[in-house]
Amino acid sequence: MTGRRSIKPPTLEKTGMTTPPRRHLICSLAAVLLLLPFLTLGSCGSSASLERREFTEEAPLDQPTSLHIENRNGKVTVTGWDRDKMEVKAVVLGPDESRLADCRLSVTSDGDALRLKVLWPGGKQEDDERSNLRISLPVGGSLTAIENSNGMVRVGDLENDLDIHTSNGRVEVNGHQGTVKVRTSNGEISCRDIQGSFDGETSNDFVKLMGVQKDVRIRTSNGRVEVLCYPTCTGRLDIKSSNASMQVTVGREQVGEFTLKTSNGECRLNLSDRARIVSQNGRTAAVVAVQRRDVKSQIRTSNGNINFFVH
Repeated sequence: MTGRRSIKPPTLEKTGMTTPPRRHLICSLAAVLLLLPFLTLGSCGSSASLERREFTEEAPLDQPTSLHIENRNGKVTVTGWDRDKMEVKAVVLGPDESRLADCRLSVTSDGDALRLKVLWPGGKQEDDERSNLRISLPVGGSLTAIENSNGMVRVGDLENDLDIHTSNGRVEVNGHQGTVKVRTSNGEISCRDIQGSFDGETSNDFVKLMGVQKDVRIRTSNGRVEVLCYPTCTGRLDIKSSNASMQVTVGREQVGEFTLKTSNGECRLNLSDRARIVSQNGRTAAVVAVQRRDVKSQIRTSNGNINFFVH
């Protein structure tokens, strides 16, 4: 293990971020990212051979605190906009045009919860059919939870603390103004520009967090972890994985004591003058202090290296 290497640490400049981005930049980036799947449906995978139908419905409901989406095969996108209404756009695809023509969108309320479902003919969605949903909500609304039964969830340009659950699908969050909690299985988690804390759990896939302002908690198995903190990040890190490597970059103003531990790998320390090695155990463990030791962070994995950068 070496205390200071000549390896140049990753920076937010490489990702286009030098400080927490301004509101209009977040909106612009999130809008582009959120529109991509709808603009490219005809050219992705086998979509070119499928029939397509698109329909839109405005939800005649008060702003919900939670969204419950039943979607067997397809993507869900939730984004904020500057209109005082909620809109749900569905894009259904399949080989049988007549079945698509009979699809309907069910939007119902259950207390403060909004439930969304595409109704397929015969009450069954076939294996070669899919439905992509895009939900637009007023920015600064009351939404605090998104639950999807199966598949990818993409969220952007919302402001409240948010709890996202899905299974067997990727989760993306771009430009979020509050705290984010994500739970998925067999799917990657990719988040960018999180102004609050982050808490993510998945299995059999990686977690990538590019830009976070407060505390970080990550749990994954068989998946790589990459975390890049804002220069002004004030939070502590609690990161654990197995059978995978990690790369963690501490912000320029971030302080605390960082405990690193791995097995069948090594801790690779790339430290600035702000940091010092408190203790180390061969190549597999180290304790690093960055200016102060009162904020405790832990970074742990097995069967992988830990690349740790302090600006």
